[in-house]
Amino acid sequence: MELLWRAAILNLVSSGLSVVGGILIFIEYNINFQHNRLATMFVFMTIVDVMYAAGYIVGNMRYYDLYVETNAYVIGTDCKCNTVSDDASSGLLCKGQSFVTTYASLVSFAWTCNLLIILYLYYRGHDRPSRLREWTMHIVGWILPGVVVIIAVSVGALGEDRDDYGVPWCWVRKVPSKGEKILWMLLAGKFWEILTYIITFVIFVLCMKHTSCNRIKADKEHVDDQSLRIRRFPYACIILLSVRCFGTVRFFLYVFDAQVSDTSHEWLLNLQSIGDGSLAFVNFVFYLFTNPSVL
Repeated sequence: MELLWRAAILNLVSSGLSVVGGILIFIEYNINFQHNRLATMFVFMTIVDVMYAAGYIVGNMRYYDLYVETNAYVIGTDCKCNTVSDDASSGLLCKGQSFVTTYASLVSFAWTCNLLIILYLYYRGHDRPSRLREWTMHIVGWILPGVVVIIAVSVGALGEDRDDYGVPWCWVRKVPSKGEKILWMLLAGKFWEILTYIITFVIFVLCMKHTSCNRIKADKEHVDDQSLRIRRFPYACIILLSVRCFGTVRFFLYVFDAQVSDTSHEWLLNLQSIGDGSLAFVNFVFYLFTNPSVL
């Protein structure tokens, strides 16, 4: 209980910073109209990351409420608090928070891939994607995640998790079959997360290859400023995925029943809590460095 409560506090702090950072990015974006397409897509990512952080805040506050009321809310145990936890598991708040955070997570992954693809096209000399490609990106970025999450909700896959992989917030509910739970964990986030890792790595390598060969096409009058900002975007995606890798590590440990020490488990949970909630704040820090005029 203390471990999860500590993780909830860490996630609450990082999520709060993300909400503030995301709002500041959105305000600056609307004040300064001189933005390229990559910056616009980056703001799309930030919007859903703020949704993600807001959902975590709700989930952590819900856990706090249960923690205070029962004083014995322990994941992975058979304590006599089933009435409270079962009610919370089937409650609208838990499912609603899981819906928001899962959808925001999938949209964030999709727009990370969209941004990387547009970035690679820019490196290849295509300044503007075709109309068909733009429509495809919006379908993949907004509609496809919604379809996945709606299916998950309709079959009752989202809710309270009281398993060894448990976290203070709601995500995929505990089911009798571990294989079924792993399947929904993949569909509701981890598959898309791993796919984003692969796409990010491949495009990062390709972009660095083009950079080393001096194949970036840019306006000669803005080559120093524009080119420098564009080159920083691959690093942003690498950093954003790096802060999420701890949850992926815990997922694989859960899938393969790998045993780790209590200290390692505690560190991974705490780092996941900080990293998952800090995405929009990381966006904010990166946005400052790519827009010197903001400082």
